[in-house]
Amino acid sequence: MQLKKNKRNSYIELERFLACLGILLYHAGIMKTGWIFVEFFFLLTGYFAMRHFSAKREAGDFSGKGHTWYPLSYTFGKFKTVFPYTTISILLVWLIELVRWRLTGMGLIKWLLYLPTNLLLLSGFGVQAYGFEIQDGITAPRMLNPHLWYVCCMLTVLILVAFFLMYMKKSRVLVCFLLPLLCYGALILADGTLDGWHDSFLGIFACDLRALGGILLGCFGWHAAEWLGRKKLGSGIRILLAAAEILSFVFVFALSWVSDTPSDMLKILLLFVSVTISMSGQTWTSGCDLGLFRFLGKLSLPVYCIQYAVIIALDGHFVSHYSLIVFAVSILGGLVCLLAVEGGKKLIRSVSAR
Repeated sequence: MQLKKNKRNSYIELERFLACLGILLYHAGIMKTGWIFVEFFFLLTGYFAMRHFSAKREAGDFSGKGHTWYPLSYTFGKFKTVFPYTTISILLVWLIELVRWRLTGMGLIKWLLYLPTNLLLLSGFGVQAYGFEIQDGITAPRMLNPHLWYVCCMLTVLILVAFFLMYMKKSRVLVCFLLPLLCYGALILADGTLDGWHDSFLGIFACDLRALGGILLGCFGWHAAEWLGRKKLGSGIRILLAAAEILSFVFVFALSWVSDTPSDMLKILLLFVSVTISMSGQTWTSGCDLGLFRFLGKLSLPVYCIQYAVIIALDGHFVSHYSLIVFAVSILGGLVCLLAVEGGKKLIRSVSAR
């Protein structure tokens, strides 16, 4: 008997939280490297986008007129969840740096004018001012919260991918397999790794290439998961798949903890295997439905967004236990942000219902 697939199984939400912890542990100086966990979020974004557009196409929603700009509404609909947390994070960083740099006069005006493009997450389009003088000895950073490069690039790329998924049907599987290889290959040939700002190779646009590769690979993962999900497998094979699903993720986490040795494509392959098996519905984790895991998955976004503000706020303090304090405060700060945003949403709904 085939296992029933959850549309959003909570085991994936647990992995989402663990991936966020991996990034946080790296930024706190505990883990050797953490870039690969950003790829995990790109993979999930691509998987869910492909699932959504395939369902819409199957339902015939794209057969008539009036859907020309649907990819834009889809993208901004996805980002409605993201914007409150990025806004909180960017404003916090903006205020912390304002106090730290003691900006006054024209410097304060320039710093204020620097804020809108950050709040709108436009850095991924390359329009973010960078390196101009704000005040003596102080120049504009690449973005107010550099950890949000992932979100900025995802906004840039997801719009393009959504149009691609809506309008292209034939050869879609092949494109979703080959184009990620080309994107990854270009970055590896340029800098030897996918990680980094790639200033010598297109800069932020190179990060867009990385986002494009990861999201399209996630789209291919949907096709692979659907193919695997249609197979009639015995319990022994399912046990082996469950072991591969869990151990692939654990191995990537363990390797990132102890070593920063470049093994980019191996790590991406292992995460791809883990996500594909999880979403196929062929293992017992696919039937996992725990409220705690769903809550942790929801917590991952605010923790990811808030961590940079915590890092710069605590910089130079608590030297003996800095990493652990950054880790703990980031988790606590993410929780506070989550409760504040959820509380704000409930208040708005209650006011609107009156």
